Amino acid sequence: MPLTRQIIDAAARVPKPAVSSRATSKRARLRIPARTAARQRSRTAPQLWRCLLSRFRTRTPRPSSPSERMFARLQNASLRTWIAAGVLLAVAPLYLCMASGYFIFQDTVAEPFRQVIHAQHRIMLPLEKLQGKLWDLSVAVNDYAETGDTALRRSMEDIERQIATHLVELERAAEDFGQYSPILQGARQQWEEVIASSAAVSPGNPGSADAALLRFEEVVVGVALRLEDVLTELRRENEDSHAAALEAIRALEIGAGVASLLTVLLTFAGARVINRALKASTDELVAGAMRMASGERGGRIDVQIPPELAAVAGAFNTLAGRVAEQESELRALAGTDDLTGLGNRREFNRALASEADRAQATGGSFAVVLVDVDHFKRVNDAHGHPAGDEVLREISRQIAETARAQDRVFRYGGEEFALLLRDVRETEAHAIAERMRTRIEAHQILLPGGTRVSVSISAGIAVNGGAAGQHERLLHIADTALYQAKSGGRNRVAMGSSVQG
Repeated sequence: MPLTRQIIDAAARVPKPAVSSRATSKRARLRIPARTAARQRSRTAPQLWRCLLSRFRTRTPRPSSPSERMFARLQNASLRTWIAAGVLLAVAPLYLCMASGYFIFQDTVAEPFRQVIHAQHRIMLPLEKLQGKLWDLSVAVNDYAETGDTALRRSMEDIERQIATHLVELERAAEDFGQYSPILQGARQQWEEVIASSAAVSPGNPGSADAALLRFEEVVVGVALRLEDVLTELRRENEDSHAAALEAIRALEIGAGVASLLTVLLTFAGARVINRALKASTDELVAGAMRMASGERGGRIDVQIPPELAAVAGAFNTLAGRVAEQESELRALAGTDDLTGLGNRREFNRALASEADRAQATGGSFAVVLVDVDHFKRVNDAHGHPAGDEVLREISRQIAETARAQDRVFRYGGEEFALLLRDVRETEAHAIAERMRTRIEAHQILLPGGTRVSVSISAGIAVNGGAAGQHERLLHIADTALYQAKSGGRNRVAMGSSVQG
């Protein structure tokens, strides 16, 4: 309905206000209280707005849920996508384990080892050299105290300079390793005492030499102990790093095992999901093929996923439909007479058996009428076979037009026709056959050459009154009645004995 028309109708439904005594009297006659009328106006007035709004109100579809959208995407995904997604899902734990294992290995194994190696290179090796030089200095001081050889004195001074150089290197290295700085600072202070005590050692004064040597050795031992503390700390850190590395490696082994287990489980789950999807689709395809092989043509193969198999199912359904159409056409051709378009003898035999079963089940009756064209050979001999074919076509048309809607007409063979008359008794069957005979007798058939001829028919009737399994006998009775009609002079209808149930 147009919008303007709806507005006019809504406005017309709004009551007019009572402005006259006549309207008041009318309302009084109807006994409508004033409050009721006002309430009706208040309810009716918004109808115009509702009418306007309803024209512009649109219903927006509710958005689908994420799970529905994901399921729709999975349904539309190809088999290659399914397999690729399954493979990625299966190997994802391995890749995650490898990536996380790399960073864990770098943080807990590689980096501590690098620090230990760096510390060994910067601290431990100079310490070992320094310890060796302290031993050389101790030997040189003792030899100098015993012999007083000036060459030994120069050797002492040279060793002291080397030790001082190593201490400077250690102090520089300690800048990167703050935990060793206090120990090295203490060793530096004691080294000053070592130099002073070694300078106090002089040959030729055994008493003072022994005291100086004792002091020197005491200070040297103190420096060596402090340096040994550094070595001990380095060894402890090395052992801690080694223990942490072993623990990290064990954790990585556990993670790798868990990742491998997850990979196996996800691979199995993905393979199971894909197998179930493919199995359902392939089973449906196989079942459809088996149904088609068994002769069933009506069922369709319903496969939605994956798209490749859905396309195969669609092609199979199209093929099955075409096969069904061709089979239907073949059945129609197999049961149709080419010349007249009527059912042939094969179709008549099938219809006769079916009609006999129906009559037995329902208790009804039917009749078989066999019709033969009289002296048909004369038409062929006089006018040729094309004329004979035209006569048969015209007679078949006349018989079909005479028969009722529920009756069926067949070409039985040659110039013979057969009819199945449903739900008739002997008198009705005879009347139908007689009407057919008189119509054909009075009809002039136009031949291809322009000549008109008249022909007659003979008919034999047999009625089945509901007998079971008697259609062969019924056909024999109708054939016998037809023979009687032809023997009795042709152009007549003969009634055979009925077969009662």
